[in-house]
Order: sequence, then structure tokens, then C-alpha cells
Amino acid sequence: MKSLLKTVLASTFVLALFIFWVNIASAGLVPCTDPEKCNFYALGQMIRDVIAYVLKLGMVLSAIGFAWAGFLYLSAGGDSGKISKAHSVFSNILIGFLLAVGSFLIVDLIAAAFGLKGDIVSLYNKFIR
Repeated sequence: MKSLLKTVLASTFVLALFIFWVNIASAGLVPCTDPEKCNFYALGQMIRDVIAYVLKLGMVLSAIGFAWAGFLYLSAGGDSGKISKAHSVFSNILIGFLLAVGSFLIVDLIAAAFGLKGDIVSLYNKFIR
């Protein structure tokens, strides 16, 4: 049973990686198609787009990780060692998610300071002004 579960998980992981790379190729992360028009602005926009895409992927992976931590917690059966492992998994995923969101916010604010299109600035202009 464990080998079947490992095989299914490994197959799912490989499929997810394949889908991730196909999505990166088709996501339009490179803002310029003409080499004559590529400049520093296009490079900065591409870096910001890649980070935003990776953050979206991180949100999905964090949700899966939180579900896994919840499964570990529910299946602990009162065993304090398994409960502490579930707490550890949950806290590690939360810390990683907060670091990812924080890094995106920092990069987005720096990009907005250099005049690049930023999500935070556009949200500010849309809802607060």
C-alpha cells in the first residue's frame, strides 16, 4: 500500500512539474517579442512577472501543504509526537508563505519606485484613491 501511495505521489509531482513548465512557457512572462525594443524596463517587468507567477504557484503549494498538515493533525490519534510534527509542518509552511508574500511585496514596491507597472500600486490607485 505504501509503495502504491509513493508511486501515485511521485507521478502527481512529475505531472505537476510538467504542467508548471508548460504554463511558464505560455504565460507571456517576457514582455517584449522584438529584440530591438527590449530594454531595462522590459527586463524589470519580466523579473516582476516571474516573481508574481512563482508566488501564485506558491499559494497553490501552500494550500496543499496546509491540507497535508491538517491531515497529519487529524490522523495523529492523540499521539503527541505526531501532533507536534503536524504543528511543525504547519508553522514551516506558514513561515515560507509569509516570506514569499513579503518578498513579492518588496519587489513590487521597488518596481513601482522605478516606474514599472506594479500590482500594489494599481490596487492602491483602484481602491484607495
